[in-house]
Amino acid sequence: MIEGDNLSVLERLVEFQPASVDLIYIDPPYNGTSRHLGYRDDHAEWEENLRARLVIARQLLTRLGVIVIAVDDSEIGRLRVLADAVFGNRNLLTTLIHQGDVNSGRRFTGGGVDYMVVYGRSKQSMMDADVRWREPKVGVDKILKAGAKAWAQSKGSADQATTLLRKWWTGRKYKFSGGLGEYTRVDEDGRVFRIGTLGVPAGRGSGRYDLLHPSTRRPVVPPPGDWVGPPRTLHAYVEQGRILFGPDETTTPWRKLFLDEQLDEVPVPTFNLSRSEGTKHLNRIFPGETRFAHPKDHRVLARWFRIMAGPDATILDFYAGSGTTAEAVMTLNAEDGGTRRAILITNNEVPAAKQKTLRAAGSEPGDDAWEAHGVFRSVCRPRLETIVTGVREDGSAYIGPVYSENVDFLRAP
Repeated sequence: MIEGDNLSVLERLVEFQPASVDLIYIDPPYNGTSRHLGYRDDHAEWEENLRARLVIARQLLTRLGVIVIAVDDSEIGRLRVLADAVFGNRNLLTTLIHQGDVNSGRRFTGGGVDYMVVYGRSKQSMMDADVRWREPKVGVDKILKAGAKAWAQSKGSADQATTLLRKWWTGRKYKFSGGLGEYTRVDEDGRVFRIGTLGVPAGRGSGRYDLLHPSTRRPVVPPPGDWVGPPRTLHAYVEQGRILFGPDETTTPWRKLFLDEQLDEVPVPTFNLSRSEGTKHLNRIFPGETRFAHPKDHRVLARWFRIMAGPDATILDFYAGSGTTAEAVMTLNAEDGGTRRAILITNNEVPAAKQKTLRAAGSEPGDDAWEAHGVFRSVCRPRLETIVTGVREDGSAYIGPVYSENVDFLRAP
């Protein structure tokens, strides 16, 4: 955790550690709402200050690295033009859309939308390396547990276990990711599965040929169109227990798709989640105080960090603000035993409203009283100290997740 001007620190980092960062997340100040960058509320200056930092950020990324830039409606157009110029529009990976709280008093729509624009250092390199983003399907573990319980209770009867699993599914399907509700069967080995067709439209598969029923040794009724694969593929499916045959050859067989081989899915780039959770969480760390306006939710960042980077990734945030990125990394390491490392950079900017109060009291930048209210010293540092020690600044116990992590606090010259 580095206190200092982010441009100066970035210049030093790229001098000594180029191409060393796997993921960069930044939530830069929105133009017209903050002076954290030290510029007037002018679009050209906002773009130029951000451009200088993005150029260095690109040099810090590894060949497979990605950068995530948070932005709102008012600046997403300018940001896309700027980021295209720095990273190349061919390296745009996605735009994540976060639908937060809706304001019913607005004239046209309820608003509440934030964006995270994601670029790769080299999209082509990611494709060449077969990088694929996946995340666990919600509830898979519960279904597998229910299937194992049904199998144990049935004492090895696939039919009885299937009956018990289907009973367990009653009234539950709406709680799970789409498609999971189809996994209602248990096979002779106790594996939970669903059925899928072995056919494809005519001309798109491997034609029609005879597949023998394992009991009658007569050709089964094929599905409409072509078989999904050549004879060697279907014969392999038979040997692996991946085909569900009927009682005889007069029924068309189905392919068995096992749940334990379908544990993850491609993430959807849109999601709904109240943005107030970030504020509530920070208020639990600093009860009775509002030290930082609109902090990001560390759970949201943790989700996308897990998807985009590996368990040993180096993650950089050079607009660290309240320190949400660090807590997201700690959360992931605690969940999966990863060794992710976070590098955070922020200045000690004092909010504009507080500056007026301090000046009225005769305090100036550099004074202890002034600096004590800066974002690094009043929010980011005490937040991180609290969540790794379990003790707040005032000595009270913090009742929340406490992380076994090492944190170094540095100050740039």
